[in-house]
Amino acid sequence: GVGTSMREAMTAFGLDPGGAYFVMEWIDGVPLDAVLTAAGPLPVDQALAVTAQIADALAAAHRHGVVHRDIKPANVMTVGPRERLIAKVVDFGIAHLAAPATVGALQRLTHVGHAMGTPAYLAPEQVSGLTVDARSDLYALGAVLYELLTGIPPFGQGSVAETVHHHLHSRPAPP
Repeated sequence: GVGTSMREAMTAFGLDPGGAYFVMEWIDGVPLDAVLTAAGPLPVDQALAVTAQIADALAAAHRHGVVHRDIKPANVMTVGPRERLIAKVVDFGIAHLAAPATVGALQRLTHVGHAMGTPAYLAPEQVSGLTVDARSDLYALGAVLYELLTGIPPFGQGSVAETVHHHLHSRPAPP
């Protein structure tokens, strides 16, 4: 989420015998993809407001050395009416903790060389299995904004291989 909720969540992580854990606030809302499915693309001002809220949440995560790696409408919960949506970023399940000085044993949750995330929103370095950083999340956020405005992601209407190819070699159609 945005602001205090993100800061609180960032302090609640660790390791136990079952593996790494990351505590987030409970959000009783509707996933952004369901909002789009129910009523189609958002008006420009609303799409920009939702995108700004997601960007704020990502900035908080990035300040703490966390790269989400799976930004997509299904990983954004919304609260409130469609005209005034409050967006909260969720599902840090494949997040990468990139600041070894601050996260110690949690430095690496996954390995370089493995593309992780949802193909329609993956940055070129992700589909190539290269190291990701905050810019990868911003690429995905751009894909989410595109979908908020058009109703479809910029790439991803074909096979996984076609989607990967487009992320590497194509520009999306102008919205």
